[in-house]
Amino acid sequence: MSFESLKKQADSGDIKSIFELAHCYQHGIDVEENLQKARELYTTAADLGDIDSMIFLALMHIDKLKYDDSNSEAYKYMKKAADTGSPEAIYHLGCFHAQGVGVESDPVKAVECFKIATDKGHPGAAYFYGEALARGEGVPQDLAKSIRLFEYAAKGRNPPAEVSYGLLLFEGKVISQDLKRAHELFMDAAEQGNVLGVRNLAITYMTGKGVEKDLKKAAHLFEVGMEMGDNVCALNLSAMLQDGLGIEKDVHRAVQMLLELAKTGDPVAHFNLGLILLRGDGIQQNINSAKQFMELAAEKGHEGAKMVLQKLKESGV
Repeated sequence: MSFESLKKQADSGDIKSIFELAHCYQHGIDVEENLQKARELYTTAADLGDIDSMIFLALMHIDKLKYDDSNSEAYKYMKKAADTGSPEAIYHLGCFHAQGVGVESDPVKAVECFKIATDKGHPGAAYFYGEALARGEGVPQDLAKSIRLFEYAAKGRNPPAEVSYGLLLFEGKVISQDLKRAHELFMDAAEQGNVLGVRNLAITYMTGKGVEKDLKKAAHLFEVGMEMGDNVCALNLSAMLQDGLGIEKDVHRAVQMLLELAKTGDPVAHFNLGLILLRGDGIQQNINSAKQFMELAAEKGHEGAKMVLQKLKESGV
């Protein structure tokens, strides 16, 4: 349907058309993005009883990058949608209770919402309910049930659940190991844009567990994860750059990456920089700078750094 036809139907009072028109304005589909117009249309449809509009409107209210509204408005609309029995709204209401959005934080109420939404078949709620059971937050701890919920949510293609259940399968400590299935779950989570899925998928290729070893793919995925803001991916990529594994050796680039990570206070970055400077691996050796980085890592509790400093002290360096 063309934008003009959609607008005409919305102007006639068709609720679903009003919702779809709001979505177009929100995301700039066939029209210039206009968030204020989108919010007005969502409000109109929400007041006419459209559940999806209530949910979208509530989520727009808490987007503080775009609006400065009180989160109480967000809670009001999400509660209104949840009262209709919508699993999606009940799930989000649970998130509101968990994070204290428009209401005082209450883990017990959050879990209650997640349980109700889980019983209605919502994979995201099942994941959070499983997390609560695993930690014993807002509900008595039940690890066995949490694992079943992770599995259920993973089958529903919930990315965080795919990663959590995939890690259980990968490690094989709590449930039977299934490396191939773990790889598949990490891949699906990664394809949905989950950075932990990207990281763990890269690890499967790096280790050759669950899939044929492919260092080139591993390096590429670590780079993707790094660009998504994952420090662990950046650390792994820097290590591969140092040794030229799956990617052309470039110690100077590795050092620059580690220096950026070091600015965030990452103890592993400090430790790795210390090792490179201590060994003079591809760059000029600098014992004093190496010790400084090791001391920074040790202050953060890095055991390897403590051992290196002890050995340097014993050797009189």
